Amino acid sequence: MKTNIVVCLVGVAFGLAFVRGQEDVCHLPVVRGPCRAVILRWFFNSTTGNCERFMYGGCRGNANNFESQEECRLSCKNAHSTQQMVETSFDESCKPAAEPGVCDAYMPRWFFNVHTGACERFIYGGCGGNLNNYLSSAECERTCLRRAETLDSAYRSGCSTCGWTPHWYPFPARSMQQVVEASFEESCKPAAEPGVCDAYMPRWFFNVHTGACERFIYGGCGGNANNYHSFAECERTCLRRVVTPHRSPQMAGVDFEVGCKPEADSGVCDAHIRRWFFNVKTGQCERFVYGGCGGNENNYKSRKNCEIACLRG
Repeated sequence: MKTNIVVCLVGVAFGLAFVRGQEDVCHLPVVRGPCRAVILRWFFNSTTGNCERFMYGGCRGNANNFESQEECRLSCKNAHSTQQMVETSFDESCKPAAEPGVCDAYMPRWFFNVHTGACERFIYGGCGGNLNNYLSSAECERTCLRRAETLDSAYRSGCSTCGWTPHWYPFPARSMQQVVEASFEESCKPAAEPGVCDAYMPRWFFNVHTGACERFIYGGCGGNANNYHSFAECERTCLRRVVTPHRSPQMAGVDFEVGCKPEADSGVCDAHIRRWFFNVKTGQCERFVYGGCGGNENNYKSRKNCEIACLRG
């Protein structure tokens, strides 16, 4: 009997310590860490009572650092019903107007426009702002269109235009050919421009001299519109505008010696980012863990991008 009581008391004490530990974690200040990777994470803001985004440098920091908003909420907030979570999440993440924030970076992002029922582009300054801020159209639609359908079907009235719409550049009225030509001048023709800040963000630009999409390092603010998050996005935007019957899109392939032949290189930082590289020994695209900075060109965000670059023809 005494043994059972002792076991129960130990269990209760352990449970209380765990809960107290979780509460302590959630009241820690947000810490970016000393490394310079740019990794999207979430922390619990004990002042506002919300889980909010921040950019993690890739090493050190503290335990108030979660890979997703859901993980943060589960760790730091009392349990709610599914409907309450959907309503609260929609109000926080999808209902506010686009907010560029207080900094001067130039980061193309997406927000859900409740008036049109569509995900649209805007330019984020790099800090501040609100939760209606997504890295891609797909992420925005996954988060907000599903919740909008649950809460009010009227939010989906504009869903026929949920794909890309030209909100990024305010063109005056002109022909489609003029729009394409002007867009190419702005988005594909300028030289790579790292900008005036000191972040380390691998990006892609279209090189009009080689006819190919190539990597460069973006500093995080300033620069120009010839700046893409992925090789595929760069090709989609610029190659279809320059390909003619006398010009094959295959010319835009990555240089095999540079982009496919080197061994996987995790770099010099301590982040834990899943990436893909082409293994010349097996002839396949395989996973590796990237540290967030440094490394080489044989580094792709998805298997598909790796195969497009290294397995053509």
